[in-house]
Amino acid sequence: MKIRSGGHDYEGVSYVSFDTPHFFILDMFNFRSIHVSIQHESAWVQAGAILGEVYYKIANKSKTHAFPAGVCPTVGVGGHFGGGGYGNMMRKYGLSIDNIVDAKIVDVNGKLLDRKSMGEDLFWAITGGGGSSYGVVLSYKIKLVRVPEKVTVFRISRRYSENFADLIYSYQRIVAELPKELFIRLTLDVVNNTNRATFYALFLGNSKELVSTMKSNFPELGLARIHCFEMSWIESVLFWTNFPIGTPIEVLLSRVPQVFTHLKRKSDFVKDPIPKQGLEFIFEKMVELKTPMLTFNPYGGRMGEIPMWEKPFPHRQGNIAKLQYATNWDEDGEEAENYYLNLTRLLYYYMTPFVSKDPRGAFVCYRDLDIGIYHDIMMKKSTNYINLTMIGDGVGAVNYGVKYFKDNFYRDWDIGTTDNGKNSYNQGKVYGEKYFKTATNSFLQCLSSFKIPNDQILNITHTPKSSNYASVLDYYIRNCRFNTLTTPKPTVILPPFQESQFQAIVNCAKKEGIQLRTRSGGHDYEGLSYTSKTAFVILDMFNYRSVDINMDEETAWVQAGATIGELYYKIWEKSKVHAFPAGVCPTMGVGGHFSGGGYGNLMRKYGISVDNVVEARGRILDRKSMGEDLFWAIRGGGGASFGLQNQTSPCSP
Repeated sequence: MKIRSGGHDYEGVSYVSFDTPHFFILDMFNFRSIHVSIQHESAWVQAGAILGEVYYKIANKSKTHAFPAGVCPTVGVGGHFGGGGYGNMMRKYGLSIDNIVDAKIVDVNGKLLDRKSMGEDLFWAITGGGGSSYGVVLSYKIKLVRVPEKVTVFRISRRYSENFADLIYSYQRIVAELPKELFIRLTLDVVNNTNRATFYALFLGNSKELVSTMKSNFPELGLARIHCFEMSWIESVLFWTNFPIGTPIEVLLSRVPQVFTHLKRKSDFVKDPIPKQGLEFIFEKMVELKTPMLTFNPYGGRMGEIPMWEKPFPHRQGNIAKLQYATNWDEDGEEAENYYLNLTRLLYYYMTPFVSKDPRGAFVCYRDLDIGIYHDIMMKKSTNYINLTMIGDGVGAVNYGVKYFKDNFYRDWDIGTTDNGKNSYNQGKVYGEKYFKTATNSFLQCLSSFKIPNDQILNITHTPKSSNYASVLDYYIRNCRFNTLTTPKPTVILPPFQESQFQAIVNCAKKEGIQLRTRSGGHDYEGLSYTSKTAFVILDMFNYRSVDINMDEETAWVQAGATIGELYYKIWEKSKVHAFPAGVCPTMGVGGHFSGGGYGNLMRKYGISVDNVVEARGRILDRKSMGEDLFWAIRGGGGASFGLQNQTSPCSP
């Protein structure tokens, strides 16, 4: 079942299906009444209404009330509020969802619930958690906001020849620090092979105040009274939709979009001003690409005051602006589609150094299937690999979920797997978490089948509910980039003591489709030994670290959890004339270091570490039983690609 309120889903997900041809549309078109109470400064709005109808109804009741939502009047309330609701009063009043006080929903069991009966968790989830993931939302109760009888708008364009880079750089520096009442959107595009910048503004005040504010904060734009238009708030809605001044407000009741074309949209978030050199690079690439537009929607004000966990929409404090990449084209056909999609993706790629990271954020109302799509979970079973591979994104709903919702995604999951949000209405988020929770429980039960006592399982199992989970996770994280609130966390951390425990973990992970990350020292420069874009567990080698030196044979057996420093120290204890060629960082884990090659300051004399590894143990396999091919691969072939190396036997030069 696909639920459609206005049909503006940028990827058509409200009225097409990529998973199965057998679907139907629940169209909210006829469920569109709006009841406004100026006395209570609120309104009940059914999910099939469009924003233009909401604005029109409010304006008919009051000239000094409004509602903070989008600037496109044909957008449907259901999808817009479901994803957050973004508009030009967000710096003053926040998003639409920050001003929703009640709702009615039909849950998976067919029950009609309001905020009180659904509970705060589900109410939280449907106000920004993404469309129809939890049920069918029928209506929202919104809190109206106050606006002056007259507001001020302007629209000014500048070309590349007009001190362009300095102008755009200054805009970035000040736009999030302006008074809350002022919202200035910037759109960059290309006209006649030259860059153009268009500034659109809404100011909740008069033109005299606006010009004064701009002269103090953004004189580079050169705003004067002649550029400004004073009008009512409802007239400003028409101005922002590019209707000519004087257009009757009844046009807001039309559900027909002004533009009907092929399109692609993507999103990003800017946290630091793009330097002038970076801007020049982007300007040059936009001229090459010609068609894609890039729009900055400014943050600051109220958006910086609301905590990220207040609602599912997390992109709040710390952002300068949200970006929208927009490409429209009129040509039909797959060839044209691929051409323009590629242009949009290229601009998105070029912007990579200048936008948010870990994760690279995205706005769920600008749905973008490039960053992830849910397919039915399929499993590729092979005796040659430790973990099952999820086809499509499957459990990797985590991958794109955290881009849209950061850590709030995991609360969405928990709510989605309750009775009120079972996967009857799921768009992809719930399936992955529900599957992985089940798989994790089965995985832990599987360990018991290997005759590992329960007390041992408890000793080597650390979940987010364990009191020492955070300390165990953090102990071997060597790169602070991957120790943030938004870094994906493992569902389980397992630090085994015995070979039999390793065997059980590997077998159970393969059986239950659990992705394993193997961590010996935590020095992976990209955090791959303890992070993942899909759900995972960490097999931590910390407790498996003995070093046994045999001076008669000039060899040592070194367990993979030992550090280089521990190896050096053990050799030094036995002999002052023996050593081993490996790295210069003593906290480096042997497992990762040796499996990648092992680089150090004795390499010109003795080669790298793997040139001096003579044996390894892994079903439990040693060199003889694993064969020379696998032995060759694990000496420099990279991490845990082939299995788990429990210990290696390097010779001491």
